[in-house]
Amino acid sequence: MAHATGSQALEHRDGLMVAKGAEGLSPEELFREYYRSCCRFVYLVLGDSGDAEDVVMEVFGRVLGGRTRAQVVNAPYLHKAVINEARSLLRRRRTLARILPRLHRETNVTDRIPPIEEADRVLGALRKLPVGQRAAVSLRYYGGFSDREIAERLGCSVGSVKSQLHKARAKLVREFSLDDSDDNFPKR
Repeated sequence: MAHATGSQALEHRDGLMVAKGAEGLSPEELFREYYRSCCRFVYLVLGDSGDAEDVVMEVFGRVLGGRTRAQVVNAPYLHKAVINEARSLLRRRRTLARILPRLHRETNVTDRIPPIEEADRVLGALRKLPVGQRAAVSLRYYGGFSDREIAERLGCSVGSVKSQLHKARAKLVREFSLDDSDDNFPKR
């Protein structure tokens, strides 16, 4: 089925309106023909080949998946779509760059991060705990939440939280061969 808009003839192919003639390619042909050139084009904008591929794949996914309102899918449309997606990515990054330092200052996360060797050892021990105990320990000692707040977040009773924390502490004491009275063992 062919349509004419202005001076360009269009035809309906595989759910897309594509330009007839030199640009009249099927969606698969569009991908084969323009994927690499779009990646190179966006690479020059973003400066990162992985990001460029992600942007182009996002656009092709929308186009080939029929999630676009485009009446004509051709090289100019694809180039415009990938540059717009690249701009969106850069805008999101600028927003994050503005917000993250403020969030970092407000949360002061780095004060709670132990040295790497110790962190690896603690993470290994935490991974051995059942999920419920691991979640309770993480919320208590890294999140700083009370028993009531942990119970709300985990959808269980305060008594269950206390039990999970008690069991987890006992396992961690055994794992690290700590005495419960050891000053290095976090108390709450």
